[in-house]
Amino acid sequence: NTTPCQSFRIAQKRIEEERKKEEEERLQKIREEEERRAMELRAKQEEERNKIARKNYLISKYGQKYGEAIFNKVPLIGMTIEMVQLMHNTKGHRSHLVLDGKEVLVLTYGGDYYSIFEISGVTAKTEYLFVNGRLVEYMAEDGQASIF
Repeated sequence: NTTPCQSFRIAQKRIEEERKKEEEERLQKIREEEERRAMELRAKQEEERNKIARKNYLISKYGQKYGEAIFNKVPLIGMTIEMVQLMHNTKGHRSHLVLDGKEVLVLTYGGDYYSIFEISGVTAKTEYLFVNGRLVEYMAEDGQASIF
């Protein structure tokens, strides 16, 4: 048995509590979103620091020309096997063969492992030809080739 005035106060109090709860939930969502953004920003900053550190390491180890090429994943004639492997972040598939009386190594990345330097007609994404441990030629499945 409540009076109309008491009922009104009870209803008002409930409405106030609901508004307060909704406001707290809204603020909590904002805090969570801000924390998520801050974590994303920290992750991006860490990734950028790691990129810079890797680039600096590659340049200090291989020199400006080759270090930047490895970092930017641009093959250059004269690169070593290790440099090309670092460029791809994997060892690749190795094939040894004799070409014009010279022992050569072919590194294959992607696709089938058949050599596009052989007369098989089967190609791979990219192959690198090394003579005496240095890159002398590379070919890509998409028809681009660099032959020096």
